[in-house]
Amino acid sequence: MIRLPKPVIDIASYVSEVVAERQNGINAAFFAGIQAEWTTRCQHYDMKAGDSSQLPTWATALGQATSFKTLYASPAEEAAQAPILKTLRDRSLTLCPMCGEGGTPNTLDHYLPKQDYPDFAILPLNLVPACDICQGHKLARYSGPNGRLFLHPYYDAFLEGPVAALRIHPPYNAPTPELLCHPGVPAAATDVVTRHLDELQLHSRFKSSFRKEYIRVLRHAARMRNRNRDVHAAFEDLREHAADRSVNSWEHILYDCVVNDPELIAYLAAGQLPNYL
Repeated sequence: MIRLPKPVIDIASYVSEVVAERQNGINAAFFAGIQAEWTTRCQHYDMKAGDSSQLPTWATALGQATSFKTLYASPAEEAAQAPILKTLRDRSLTLCPMCGEGGTPNTLDHYLPKQDYPDFAILPLNLVPACDICQGHKLARYSGPNGRLFLHPYYDAFLEGPVAALRIHPPYNAPTPELLCHPGVPAAATDVVTRHLDELQLHSRFKSSFRKEYIRVLRHAARMRNRNRDVHAAFEDLREHAADRSVNSWEHILYDCVVNDPELIAYLAAGQLPNYL
């Protein structure tokens, strides 16, 4: 649920270089024959923001799917796609772009799967860093009866703002969390955000994490009270610190809820906190 800058690439030059590298191989004629259409399809992917409803599968590529998949799975060191794949896998991110959970995403997900779209197997615009859990839930799925199932970190501009919101239901000594589509999400995007949350099972995943993180919230409130500090201001500081990573990080979602819930803040500031703290 985090916006990423699109990989910068000249698609025509990229495809041309990949095709040129095939000219001494057994698939030389095949790749030479499809270069123009392959280029057009990759450019069309960019124009249509990876929307499968605007990108029909390509029978020619499906008939030679292994050749495309090999370009991704076993690139030679000097291959045109090798440095691009290496950059995308550089593990510099500290949050998964698909879910916002902390940790370094350790895999690349094909937004449109190479099973159905082998021609996009090495297209950088189709390769999104993701955590193992997200990839395990997403698998090769991408569309359902109501449209696309997942957000696209390279194209969904609204990901620069909050996408998910948390509601904490009392009693506040043993609350129940509810993860929702953020009210600031554009109306046209609420359905795909809801599907994204559902399909990646973010409700249950966030709920599991919440149990531990909420204890930290209670302990932090207790420390602030012992130091006669303003509890609301302390959580505002934590929210701003979390926003430096992303407004869609799980920490920010939690602290934003705390700061904007007057009843919860009143409890944290003056209520009876659990004895186990």
